[in-house]
Amino acid sequence: MNAYDRLKQMIRTSEGQMTVWSQPEVDAAFDAYRAEILAEEPPAPSPEFNAAVARRAQLLAEITARGGEWTTRRTHNLYKSLGITGLFRSTVREDLAAVHRAGHLVQHDEPGRRFYTAKGGGDRG
Repeated sequence: MNAYDRLKQMIRTSEGQMTVWSQPEVDAAFDAYRAEILAEEPPAPSPEFNAAVARRAQLLAEITARGGEWTTRRTHNLYKSLGITGLFRSTVREDLAAVHRAGHLVQHDEPGRRFYTAKGGGDRG
């Protein structure tokens, strides 16, 4: 029985079992559970996650180097020129939003138009 199952057994009273556990027993069960969780290997990032991180890093480098206003269309065209194809507009939009959330871009909203610029100027192009 693993530590998680042991904890479940200790707190289950719906089965007519009314065992009273001592504080040292409860503490030991929690300690064993914590040790099990900490010993687990974290799952490896998916290939899609790694691709998105690399694509967004490349996007930030291009925005920083080129400057100017970056719309979904301009970003999509950049990706095509870099050989990154098969992306939906929503993916491109999410890339821009993610780089913005990370604090690297400033979002500008105008009626019917959203664009981003590099934080700290970046208006070279």
